[in-house]
Amino acid sequence: MRRRTFMATTAASAAAVGLSSTQPRTAQAAPADHDQIIANLVTMFAGTPQSNADPMAAAKVRSAASTARTRLAALAPGSAGIFAALPLGSSEANLTTSLTWLNDIAVVTRMPGAPSDLYANTQIQDRVLDAAAHLHDRWLADQGSGYYGNWFHWEIGFPTQLTKLFTLLADRVRSQRQPQLRAAVATMDAYLRAGKNGDVDLDSRFHTGANLADITGNRILQGALLGDDARIAKAVDDQATVYATVDPNNLVHGVTDGHYADGSFIQHSSVAYTGSYGKILLQRSVQTIKLLDATAWARTSTLVPVVHRWMADGFAPVIFEGWMMEAVK
Repeated sequence: MRRRTFMATTAASAAAVGLSSTQPRTAQAAPADHDQIIANLVTMFAGTPQSNADPMAAAKVRSAASTARTRLAALAPGSAGIFAALPLGSSEANLTTSLTWLNDIAVVTRMPGAPSDLYANTQIQDRVLDAAAHLHDRWLADQGSGYYGNWFHWEIGFPTQLTKLFTLLADRVRSQRQPQLRAAVATMDAYLRAGKNGDVDLDSRFHTGANLADITGNRILQGALLGDDARIAKAVDDQATVYATVDPNNLVHGVTDGHYADGSFIQHSSVAYTGSYGKILLQRSVQTIKLLDATAWARTSTLVPVVHRWMADGFAPVIFEGWMMEAVK
């Protein structure tokens, strides 16, 4: 879908959440905004010196460091995979898990308060990035041998973990690994096979609700890493459609997935999924609000009230004494 067509068809959805589909976001952006998005991600997952100094965070930091050491001990890229326990080549889930384990290592190298032999250790970061490159070149780059099993791991699972890895290690990636980053992003674009031209397709049944929020969240981070304002702006616009209340009498792109005026949430066209996909969408939405904070793309004043409404009208009615109704899980 060309940009002009996209902007026209999403105007109503964007207006529903207080977003202007014609606002020139790219004109407002600056390189500092890219750095801010990356810093926001690192803060979310690795914490800050202040947050990690809190006694309540001590156990979390110790646990993360312990997990990182376990992953490092098991890291051995070879012909069968990068971790012996996770053979690659026939299990799409193992691709995602392998990259998740690499993130377990990477995040501690960015975690203030972590042991000194792990924190800011560029040798460990390079080892992790080398393993990611091996995984990419051996098991991802060849489009002909990929995309077996569940589509989720190819369009959302491994791209989420690989994008997060590059963002956590952005300093190293942007100074030493530009070719690796660009090759990986091109591969992730190519695996968006339910999309168009390596990008989101709002008419695809796969690019709706929580799935759309996941994909666009990844593309925001990729844009920040690449310094690509157009990529970020397009992803923000695409994700804005998720925040619009679904009107069954006036469907946009034929999509029935999302939050309705009565508070209900639907995913997979007709399934009440507040406690599953609804929860994932909530998590990703809050993360996006944080990612874009203090940047030209920040929409806190318009998006936060939408999320508050979801909590009051969608989640609260199906939760009792801390337990969520099984019917929506």
